[in-house]
Amino acid sequence: MTDDPTEVLVQSSEPPTPPLADPVQLPNPPKERVGVALLLLVALIGGLIGGGIVALSTRDTQDGAKITFAPGSNLKLRGRAMDIQSVLAKTVPAVVSIETDGFVRQNGFFGPSVQRVRGAGTGMVLSSDGDILTNNHVIDGAQQIRVTFEGEIEARAADFVGGDAVNDVAIIKVRDARALKTVTLGKSSALAVGDDVLAIGNALALVGGNTVTRGIVSALDRSVSEPTENLQHLIQTDAAINSGNSGGPLVDAGGEVVGMNTIVIRGSGSGAPVESIGFALAIDSIKPLIERLRAGKPPPGTPFIGLGTVDLNDEIRDQLAVPVDKGAIVQSVTEGSPSEQAGLRIGDVVTSFNGKNVDSAAGLVTLVRATQPGDKVEIVYYRGDNKRTAELTIGSRSVAQ
Repeated sequence: MTDDPTEVLVQSSEPPTPPLADPVQLPNPPKERVGVALLLLVALIGGLIGGGIVALSTRDTQDGAKITFAPGSNLKLRGRAMDIQSVLAKTVPAVVSIETDGFVRQNGFFGPSVQRVRGAGTGMVLSSDGDILTNNHVIDGAQQIRVTFEGEIEARAADFVGGDAVNDVAIIKVRDARALKTVTLGKSSALAVGDDVLAIGNALALVGGNTVTRGIVSALDRSVSEPTENLQHLIQTDAAINSGNSGGPLVDAGGEVVGMNTIVIRGSGSGAPVESIGFALAIDSIKPLIERLRAGKPPPGTPFIGLGTVDLNDEIRDQLAVPVDKGAIVQSVTEGSPSEQAGLRIGDVVTSFNGKNVDSAAGLVTLVRATQPGDKVEIVYYRGDNKRTAELTIGSRSVAQ
């Protein structure tokens, strides 16, 4: 996709993975709390003619996603006792269910039609006057946003403040709000593998309030890469994260928010079943972005070098006659991009970026995302058996580009 904001366009040799959750279609009873994140509808649109569409928000990765364990991840095991009732008393009043409404055009058998689309997600109250944190994919494309607080029946209207599709973070604001209970943002850097955590959210948009699941921190500093984007600094947990949980808090034993529930893995690229693997955005990694969006500022530009790449495999390696086993093959070069200016061409194999080895296309995405626009970096690549080195200046690309 040429207008993808991700800095490196990665294509997998495995079947493509949808970037967002496969939507769950539910019955449509009166007054059911549901809403829309339009990007969640990809898998449903082709098979529905007439009627409403319900999409429950959780990014759902099934096949082909690459999960990496970054160097320096904290593997120290440490148990920490949790008083669950105390944690819930502190947190649940500040967790809201989000409903969204929108419309999507379809080309059906009888011609084009417009479908009403509704979906559900979760949010966390950040300020007493109504600032709410959620995932961008929960509210993306919504024309109406409503939130329901714990213990309340009637939903309140909310407005979009700002969002970043690349990092999947958004802020909405409840209208005419005051004296709201708020969550406390903790320090994800203080977590260790084995710590108890709770996931709280609007799972499956079930009537009657939020769902709470318990688990531990399974791993830290994970990265999940897909053809359209790459999320970093993720907390892996075995606490159940279901459709509708997106945007909800992952809470530590002190009742503080250490992550925002975002992704669940449903299956592996080989078809093997996967259980109890969910991911939350580490709160420390998104705090600066949260404050930027709350202030009404646009998200920062995404680091961009203008390469589309795929993984190097044995067959292509032999065709290209390169003397390496791992790397990222250049499949496309954006005109006028930093990579074109540095002399890279289709068929080159990138093996190092900014002083670090490149083992795969997803690995290159991760390394580029770790830079800032304007940084000067060295890129090492092979053209046939000829090893080359070039310097390029990281560019910037906005979501709109």
